[in-house]
Amino acid sequence: MEEENNVVTANIDSSFTEYEIEDIKKKIYTIRGKQVMLDSEVAELYNGETRIINQVVKRNIKGFLKDIVLE
Repeated sequence: MEEENNVVTANIDSSFTEYEIEDIKKKIYTIRGKQVMLDSEVAELYNGETRIINQVVKRNIKGFLKDIVLE
């Protein structure tokens, strides 16, 4: 992802999607002192299905930082 002028450009499946940084920040919630994002909203950002996002996280749990994975 590239960030420029408050816009994030994501290259997903050879297509580019632009998101306003403020729109992404609105999808990040603080719960019990940790910042979290719903899996359905992550899937929406990546134009994918929620179940696929969850499978990727489960299969690659060691590749994710503890700070970005819900417990």
